[in-house]
Amino acid sequence: LDKYDTVTVNLVKSRVDACNPFPVELQVRMLEMCFGDKIELLVGTTGNLATILQKSQHMINVVLAGTDRVDGYEDQLKRSPDVQVVEIPRINEVSGTLVRQFIVDGNLEAFQRFTPSAIWPLFDELRKHTLAANS
Repeated sequence: LDKYDTVTVNLVKSRVDACNPFPVELQVRMLEMCFGDKIELLVGTTGNLATILQKSQHMINVVLAGTDRVDGYEDQLKRSPDVQVVEIPRINEVSGTLVRQFIVDGNLEAFQRFTPSAIWPLFDELRKHTLAANS
């Protein structure tokens, strides 16, 4: 957040399953608990960057992406030379899959080690959704 004038987060949610067990309302709440009003939050059902860029109230010139998304985003932005894709390096080998497994296992200590303290109070609610999606 310190590196950019404004930050827009686009939450893509099209289904709930074992890989995506949390309802969009819960994901929005987690982001709000972590960032408050420091971000612009968009919610959609597609990762189509042309659509996302048009929905933002801000001029977006950098898209941050995990390693698994960089090539796809660069491909989508071929005709938008003013928008740069920047890869976000993985820290401590943590992943959403790993954190969801900690939740399924009821491992609060590991969950807390790899997540922001702002969402720690949601552990039981996250566990309920994760267990339901895995059953």
